[in-house]
Amino acid sequence: MENNQKGFSLKVLVEGGMLAAICVILSQFVKITLMPNGGSVSLGGMLPIFIFAYRRGWTKGVFMGIVCALVTFLIGEKYSFHPVSVLCDYVLPFAIMGLLPLFGRSIPKCMIGILAISAVRFISHTISGTVVFATPWVGSMVYNATYVIPETIILMVLMAILIKPFQNHGILPTPGKNALFM
Repeated sequence: MENNQKGFSLKVLVEGGMLAAICVILSQFVKITLMPNGGSVSLGGMLPIFIFAYRRGWTKGVFMGIVCALVTFLIGEKYSFHPVSVLCDYVLPFAIMGLLPLFGRSIPKCMIGILAISAVRFISHTISGTVVFATPWVGSMVYNATYVIPETIILMVLMAILIKPFQNHGILPTPGKNALFM
């Protein structure tokens, strides 16, 4: 499944575009909860980034995450135009989702990856809340935990349920195909 080309073929661009659209739709329009000052719990909004990154490699996954972040920022509700907010609430949290393949393809390693990536996302949002909105650290941590933790749990459950069927049907690579990603 890995695309070892340095550039983006038409097939990879189309696949990435479709998955980016699904990501934006899930993260913007399929929300379970919406926080009053930004942030929400979606029904697996980051899952398409994970799938693309597993199929095409982490560098293309990070790129897709950045694209999703910018589109989400452009079409979504704006709570701040501050550069720290754009970076810490959009670009970094979406981009790091593309790093999931670096943790491995097995379910336990995938779960560890989602936890680690979500921790970085939580820290990023907390920094934004503290710097941009002048919220005390503890207040920013509590606020951001209310949506990052449920979103993390949803992503872990969805990946645990979907990873094996996706591998069995050739949507995701299996652990034995490349030792780097086992």
